[in-house]
Amino acid sequence: MNNPVGFLVLEIIRPDLRTLMNEIATVSWTAGLCLLPMIAWASRSWVIISALNSSCAAILFLWGSLIPESPMWLVSQGQYRKATDILKKISYFNGKKAHQDDRLLERIQNFGNEYQRKVAANKNVSTRDFFTYPTLRKRFVCLAICWMMNTIPYAGLQMNTRFVPGNKFVNFFLASLVEIPAHFGTWFCIAYFGRRWNLLTAFIIATVSCFLTLPFHGKLYFDSRPKEKN
Repeated sequence: MNNPVGFLVLEIIRPDLRTLMNEIATVSWTAGLCLLPMIAWASRSWVIISALNSSCAAILFLWGSLIPESPMWLVSQGQYRKATDILKKISYFNGKKAHQDDRLLERIQNFGNEYQRKVAANKNVSTRDFFTYPTLRKRFVCLAICWMMNTIPYAGLQMNTRFVPGNKFVNFFLASLVEIPAHFGTWFCIAYFGRRWNLLTAFIIATVSCFLTLPFHGKLYFDSRPKEKN
């Protein structure tokens, strides 16, 4: 989930529901990808598609006032009263009793003061630490390589479905549809086996799979553009 709203959702819900909410967000993204070629097929106009995309962005922008600010960010900025008000609304909506506690503001202030002390103790931390400490450097390099080896092929597959023989709209729809069982498989594996080894295994498989296509370079590339006549 690579968007601010998604991160906010994961922040304000309890830990045992984070996997579920993350999968709901990713399935929603895939559903949008499946819907996009249908709209493109029906409209056959990039103007209409651009207008629809812009309208969705405008609606999300207008709804920004309804999305609560991150309580943790408010605490980090010393805005304890605003953080308390948001947490009270969440407590009331969930049928809990935290909003009835008069000491909630005091507890948030104590937490905020402790957080500020920890931040002050780590003021000397910088991006150079990624290259100074061996363990941190190793993990950073591994995550960066795995992320690139998965994100770049994903974008490449989505953008190059137009070169696959057949109907372009159907091809894009099918390329998006196959993500849905992958999302549910990810949900099951993370829920029962944890995140660390599942993500590591998925990254390794995806990276190795990309390299396995190198021997077939030029053989599996389909170009649907008309050939020029000599």
